Amino acid sequence: MRLRRVVFATLTIAITSALVFACVHMPTYAPQNAAVKNEMHSGNFRDAVSDNPDKMFAEGRQIFRHDTFGDEDFWTGKLRLHEAIAGERFGGVGTVSSRKTRSSSD
Repeated sequence: MRLRRVVFATLTIAITSALVFACVHMPTYAPQNAAVKNEMHSGNFRDAVSDNPDKMFAEGRQIFRHDTFGDEDFWTGKLRLHEAIAGERFGGVGTVSSRKTRSSSD
């Protein structure tokens, strides 16, 4: 039992020492170029970093709303989805159900 405690304590100290050593000697990113150093510490860099999420969000919104990814021929040509959405009343092929036409068990 005593030997088990000694082994456990030794392993704990060894692992803790290894972690401390790794954290202390961990390399940090330091740009070598003076222009990059100045840019990183200027307000322009901070502004660019804080503006980036807004820019990415706006670009994503644009893509989601307007980009077809080249598959419009599949949806309209092969599946004729636009006709199914239009419904029979508007010259389409599908029936459109509404809350009024559904039974109460749905």
